[in-house]
Amino acid sequence: MRTSMSLLIFFLPYVFLSSVDLFAENLRVYAITPLIQEACDSCNIPKFCYDVLGNDPAAQFSSTKFNIEAATIQLAYSNYTNIHRKVSIITSKETNREYKQGFINTLLFRSNNFVQEVKDAADHLTNCMIFFYDSPNIPNPIAQDNDSLLSFFDLLRSMHYNL
Repeated sequence: MRTSMSLLIFFLPYVFLSSVDLFAENLRVYAITPLIQEACDSCNIPKFCYDVLGNDPAAQFSSTKFNIEAATIQLAYSNYTNIHRKVSIITSKETNREYKQGFINTLLFRSNNFVQEVKDAADHLTNCMIFFYDSPNIPNPIAQDNDSLLSFFDLLRSMHYNL
C-alpha cells in the first residue's frame, strides 16, 4: 500500500503535466479581423495572407490600412533577414566554389535604407532565380524562403492597390 501510494505521488504530477496544454495549442486559432479578411480576400494569394496575417498579433490589432501594411512589412522584413542569415551561413560554410560563388552573387546586402533594402530583396530574388535556373544540379536550400518573400511582395502590392 505504501509503495503504491508513493508511486501515485510521483506519478500524478506527470499525468497532470502531460494532460495540460502547456503550449496553448488549443488556443492557436486564426484571429481574422474584418480588415485582415478584406486584405486577404482582395489579394492573389489568400491562403498565404490568412496564414501570415491570421497568426500575427500586430496584424490582428490593426485598425487601419496603414497599420496592416506596417505589420505586413515587418513580417516581410523578418523573412528577408532570415534569408540573409541563411545565405550568409551557407556561403561561409560552403566548399564547392561554383555553389559558393552563386550564393555570393545572390547575397542580400543589408543597409539602413528601407527603399534600398526592398530593391536588394527584389535583386536577390532575380539573381537567385537566374543562378538556380542556370545550375539545375545545385539544390536550392532557400527556395521556400524565396517563395515566401515573393508572396510578401505580392501581398503588399495587393494591399496597396486594393485596400
